[in-house]
Amino acid sequence: MPASLYQPQLGEIVHDLAHKDAVGNPAEGVYMDTLGALVYLRLERGGCEWTTRPEHVRPSGSPRLVPVQHPSRPRTRDAA
Repeated sequence: MPASLYQPQLGEIVHDLAHKDAVGNPAEGVYMDTLGALVYLRLERGGCEWTTRPEHVRPSGSPRLVPVQHPSRPRTRDAA
């Protein structure tokens, strides 16, 4: 029986085992969303998101959440 995948909360700091930081430790990122077969993470200080596979995501040693803002929907010309 396969182990269940970790399902973080929006804004949770997690470790990405597929990516390493500057000293070789698993990269730490803020969980943004899961779309299809990919998990979207970004640095806590902001910046571009990166993707990883759900099986590479693990909880950090000290659980914490950070506020997350989702971009607004694009406006259309018909919107008032």
